[in-house]
Amino acid sequence: MYQPDSDLNTIKEMIEGILQNKTETISFYQLYSKIYDLVTRGYGNKQYNVICTILKRHTKEQSNFVETLREETFLSVMNQKWKQHIKLLITLSDIFKTLHDRVIVVQEWLSLKERGKKYWIKYVLRGIKTPQNAILKKMIELIMNQISKERKGDHINRKLLGNVIQMLIELDETKKFYQTNFEKVFLLDSEIYFENKSNELISNHSCGGFVSQVMEIFKKETKRVVNYLDRTTLAKIIKLLEKHFLIKHMKTLKQMETGLVYMLNNNKVEDLKNVYTLFLRVNEKNG
Repeated sequence: MYQPDSDLNTIKEMIEGILQNKTETISFYQLYSKIYDLVTRGYGNKQYNVICTILKRHTKEQSNFVETLREETFLSVMNQKWKQHIKLLITLSDIFKTLHDRVIVVQEWLSLKERGKKYWIKYVLRGIKTPQNAILKKMIELIMNQISKERKGDHINRKLLGNVIQMLIELDETKKFYQTNFEKVFLLDSEIYFENKSNELISNHSCGGFVSQVMEIFKKETKRVVNYLDRTTLAKIIKLLEKHFLIKHMKTLKQMETGLVYMLNNNKVEDLKNVYTLFLRVNEKNG
């Protein structure tokens, strides 16, 4: 009579070998054979539970490590740990493809990859020992600090920042986690920054100077979203830019001594072109 426990123990040992990067000792032919036997003999559910248990324990271990990180290394180590986690999930998904196709899909269970992402959210980002969401809040705060530095003209590691934000985007297919936990904070912080920056510019520049500065801000903010945020954020940030830099100050710009009449009388062609380019987009949206 077939005894599944022996095969399940072998699978446990082989997954532990993968976690410890000791794949040279693993017989993948034997592993695939045991996976197939368990699935075809009706033990796919036990196999799935074994994998999830190991995956959960491993993710909790990562959480314990992340909770000890210092601020200066937090984002880089978090990025490294996430890449390792995703690599593990892809490896397990490939190895257990038979289980996925014949059991997980049929039973409508979460795939190993999606299960692993949920564990990452629950145990790493939400935290185990720290107050709930403390790790996530710390990460968002550090990301926003980097964006603030970049807006001031400081050099930042854009590749690292993009990788960490990409992690938030990839955590669920609907991007709801990214939108709720990061995008919401990013847009709120951006609105405050745009409001203060627009007031500063309108107080210290001519109409032409203001418009020139605004065009540069539009360019940089658009580039930031395209380079390392989700594209769905672009329309939202553009709307805030238009609100605070164009619509809010439209009347003031028209009434300035250095406004349109001045530009026309003094042949300020480049300034006129910039004014036309910026305010055309607002007029088009308002019909």
